[in-house]
Amino acid sequence: MNIIFISNQHYPVGMAGTKRIRLFAESLADNRAIVNVFIFGKSNGLNNSSGIFNKVKYQFVKFKYIHSILGNKYLNQQLVNLYNKQKN
Repeated sequence: MNIIFISNQHYPVGMAGTKRIRLFAESLADNRAIVNVFIFGKSNGLNNSSGIFNKVKYQFVKFKYIHSILGNKYLNQQLVNLYNKQKN
């Protein structure tokens, strides 16, 4: 199973929202899911721009303009394409 989290929360070190995502992602990864976290926005300076943390791949993604990412098919397709490039 492949799972993608998309968030504007910092990852893997951040506030409460980060902790929620981390717990879900790590739990799924422990149960043999392939988990990726895409973060949009600026880094808080504590995290690398990409990496693997407790079996979960994460990457900061820069978009010039961010609207409602869940309602924008173009951005969703771009994230899926980015994910597929990472797999290869």
